Amino acid sequence: MTMATAALPTTPEPSPLLLESHVLGTLQVREDQCFTFPEGILGFPACKRFALLPAERTGFWWLQSLDCPSLTFLLADPFLFIEGFYVDLNEGDLLPLRATRASELGVLAIVTLPRTPLDPPTANLQGPLVLNPGKRLGRQVVLPHSPYGTRWPLELSRLRKKKR
Repeated sequence: MTMATAALPTTPEPSPLLLESHVLGTLQVREDQCFTFPEGILGFPACKRFALLPAERTGFWWLQSLDCPSLTFLLADPFLFIEGFYVDLNEGDLLPLRATRASELGVLAIVTLPRTPLDPPTANLQGPLVLNPGKRLGRQVVLPHSPYGTRWPLELSRLRKKKR
């Protein structure tokens, strides 16, 4: 009887997906960077697949649509820039993301760049993106009773250390 030389056959890692972004150029995207937004993002219901990519600056990410090469969002971690920021999520927010606890989720905000260099960038804190990294799912939630608005100024010099 002949014995195998390995206990289990090795499975090669999947090749990264090559993606052409109109904003970011040619990208190599790993499967673990991809998220599905089953409901799309407000204003873009047909775009449901996105890649979450770290930006060069701490606290920022790019969200590149895999369905539409011209759709790219700049995202910020609001907990790093806004003192006392919080998000109240209810069970209805957790269920579509297949989460049982809010601690399974991450929250990022869509950033709007200023029209002039003297104005600060703003973040949509009333409609943040909620991500479940374990299930690769995302959802934009609308918080109508939030004390934060859709154009909350980001003071980039106030980058804080995130409390875990």
